[in-house]
Amino acid sequence: MQNSTFRRPFTIALFVLALTAWTIALCAPVDRSPTAKAIGGPERRFYVSKLIHIAGYATLTILAGLIPTHRRGRMILLGVLVLHTGSSEILQGFFERTPAIRDVGLDLIGITIAIVIRPKPWRVLRLRAHVNAQANSFDRT
Repeated sequence: MQNSTFRRPFTIALFVLALTAWTIALCAPVDRSPTAKAIGGPERRFYVSKLIHIAGYATLTILAGLIPTHRRGRMILLGVLVLHTGSSEILQGFFERTPAIRDVGLDLIGITIAIVIRPKPWRVLRLRAHVNAQANSFDRT
């Protein structure tokens, strides 16, 4: 019990810290950084940045899955991630970045990949839908 008591605030803090760092990174200008120049030309930077979008949201989803919570908490975490995909793109418009709907799709792919790779914490969402479907089928017979 004591381990769980410590784990929850720690994982929530880790998730919030990672989400904040990711938001800052998404709003930072890219073309001027030494890292961008080291990656190569514009075409290569484009593909690397899209892979980073996918990997970033996959990582955040895995971190969110580490937070010990119940079904409602898991749905809230997933909702936060999904809302963050769109709001971060809107936020980029206020900085030296170009918002792109394509990035939202890539972010959602990253979330989906993480759920497929590490499905155990997210099973509560599917289990409930499965139980409801079974209950509905019994009511009809």
